[in-house]
Amino acid sequence: MKRHLTGSILILAAISAGSRAEDKHEEHHLVKVSAEQLASLNLGHYLVQRGSLKDTMEYPVEIHFDPNRVAHLTPRVSGVVSQVRFGLGDRVKKGDILATLESRELGMANSAYLAGLSRQRLREKTFAREKRLWERKISAEQDYLAAELELQESRIETEMARQALLALGITEDSLKQLAENKNALNRYAMVAPFDGIIIKQHITLGEVLKDSSKAFVMIDSDRVWAMAQIFERDIRRIKPGQRTAITISAFPGETFVGEIDYVGSQLDEASRTVVARVILSSPENKLRAGMFGRLTLFVEQDLKMSDTFLLPRAALQRSHDGFVVFKQEGEGVYEQVKVQLVSEAKDFAEVIGELSLGDIIATGDTFILKSLADKEALGGSHAH
Repeated sequence: MKRHLTGSILILAAISAGSRAEDKHEEHHLVKVSAEQLASLNLGHYLVQRGSLKDTMEYPVEIHFDPNRVAHLTPRVSGVVSQVRFGLGDRVKKGDILATLESRELGMANSAYLAGLSRQRLREKTFAREKRLWERKISAEQDYLAAELELQESRIETEMARQALLALGITEDSLKQLAENKNALNRYAMVAPFDGIIIKQHITLGEVLKDSSKAFVMIDSDRVWAMAQIFERDIRRIKPGQRTAITISAFPGETFVGEIDYVGSQLDEASRTVVARVILSSPENKLRAGMFGRLTLFVEQDLKMSDTFLLPRAALQRSHDGFVVFKQEGEGVYEQVKVQLVSEAKDFAEVIGELSLGDIIATGDTFILKSLADKEALGGSHAH
């Protein structure tokens, strides 16, 4: 009986050890995702940091375009639209010609510049001749001084005509080509001031435009402002440089990380709030003006002393005995890491587990990663 009991204990110990090994194996399982699978997934990534939910505050946030990167384009001359090269929704590069106008006003300005340039060149020759004659005592000094005065007046007239063209948006290269008779006198080109997307088009072929007509509105959509409304009672706890995480209603499961860039100086009288700005990158025009979401602010500046980690709830997936997250180990390679949930709020969770500051975890469609991990585990295909 004693021998049988000892054997049973050994078997139970072996089973327990095997179970612990399987748990540890599951905890550190690698999931490899192909490039095609990655393209079809809506995966975001979050930089792990320590902290607790009591050190966070949440505020409503709205996305705005950076007003410094919004251009309301008008022709600086009146004219008839002869060509429209780009339209609504097109992505353009700085310097691209958006449309071309035939402008009498521009033709007259170009003619004035060319006429002034011709007079200047003629008077330069006259002045050079009068200077030589005066130096040789052949002509009077009065003739030399008169030629110099006329040259100076001509140079001023030419410069004024040149500045008038520059004010119309004509470039130095265009002026050079104009002087070499390579440009049409009345052709005006509207060009893109920066890389961006055309979001409004108020111009059609053959239309007569005035110099105040709005032709295009374009934006640089690669950078946006997230504007949060901070309650008056919390202003003392807010300052530039604090880390934030933003969730947008249109992209559930994704988290956009940034820092407070600016805190407003004036309270809104009605809501008793002040604005705080976070500048976010928005590749491929993902974040759009008017979108709403929530900003989570990490109040404490030194979170490294905390015993727990703050993660987006969208990063957590349930396992048979708790939760797991997926730590990025490379392009398309994720390690399944087991974590223990301490507490949770609407968007964030407080966890403990084998994570480190600076680890990058996946958010969004992590249930697909969990499904792939389970599939490999069931099939006996384990990677380390």
